[in-house]
Amino acid sequence: MNIQQNRRLQEKLAAEYVLGTLRGAARRRFQTWLQTDAHLQQLVRDWEGRLMPMVEFAKASPVRDTVWQAIAQRIQTARVQRSALRTFIDSLGLWSSISAIATAAVLILAVMVQNNRDTGNLANNYVATLSDEKAQAVAVVSSDVKAKQIVLRFVKSPFADVPKDKSLELWSIAKNGKIRSLGLLAADEKAGVLRISLPAEVELDTPDLLAISLEPRGGSGNPEKPSGPILFKGNWLKLT
Repeated sequence: MNIQQNRRLQEKLAAEYVLGTLRGAARRRFQTWLQTDAHLQQLVRDWEGRLMPMVEFAKASPVRDTVWQAIAQRIQTARVQRSALRTFIDSLGLWSSISAIATAAVLILAVMVQNNRDTGNLANNYVATLSDEKAQAVAVVSSDVKAKQIVLRFVKSPFADVPKDKSLELWSIAKNGKIRSLGLLAADEKAGVLRISLPAEVELDTPDLLAISLEPRGGSGNPEKPSGPILFKGNWLKLT
């Protein structure tokens, strides 16, 4: 197989390189190729632009004292001052969040490769990672241009902690601040994938932000405003 003529494989390798999942000899070969191939260099820059914005969701999470104590015992740091080690351990919380984002990014890559395997073209597609206030991803959202739908693929179930008298509702928030309900999320969703057809007045390029709110059973009652708290949100990014 001539990799230099396989555009689809080039896209895949460039994405894996940016994500850090291309390793060992394969990564070294890619780096050698990257030094002399202008097209591949552009692919890498494109994927950096697509995936790196998700790092904005990475917020440091403090590590519990019990975790610190277990680590301290294991590495026998009797001569290391507690404050210095604690500062280092606390910084690991950031990497935990980034790891979750990387997982979501891998899912985004898989979604885009699947959606575009026939054309190899990523243009006009949109993606979002919906995360909670602790930067824990709950869903990867992608666009289906032909069907005018958005597709939610759940990283973990958002329904586990939802009371029976409550519903989850998806919202589009446009750049001009206009809010529009995109519909309720099915609480019995078990397949891990949910498709939502967009209302007539909402196009795929309308949202700037997607959000999921906790609502009374049946929804907000106002299609232009959530009545409950926002649980998850994420920027709706165009893959260009």
